[in-house]
Amino acid sequence: GVFGGGLRHEERTLHGRRIVLMQTEEAAAEWDARAAEAAAGGAPPPERPAVLFVPGGAFIADFEAADLFFLHRWVRQTDALVVYLTYDFAPQVPYPGPMLNVALAYRALREHKHDLGFRASPLAVVGLSAGGNLAMAA
Repeated sequence: GVFGGGLRHEERTLHGRRIVLMQTEEAAAEWDARAAEAAAGGAPPPERPAVLFVPGGAFIADFEAADLFFLHRWVRQTDALVVYLTYDFAPQVPYPGPMLNVALAYRALREHKHDLGFRASPLAVVGLSAGGNLAMAA
């Protein structure tokens, strides 16, 4: 692929927002097995280190294609799961709409209120430019 092999991208939704889960194929297989084992035993999903990434773009766009290059590097170097979050753009959705998108996604991950098959712990929240603003405000 464009970004090299060994990575898994999975588009999902989290609290109504489009997300892209990014992880190495090796890590994905390991965590899928852990989640299946937990589910078979009636246990909660396993805890998994995750990074909630909020893209920049002056609150009016995002640069997902450009962000993927360095996010893939993060994934390869850390084996962490990156959760790329999209949010509503201005002027169609004025403030505080985008911040609420991020806050609700963060809370869903932090409080384990999702069906993604893991509990985000620890959970880092990062963003670039406008995304950094939203990450800190949320």
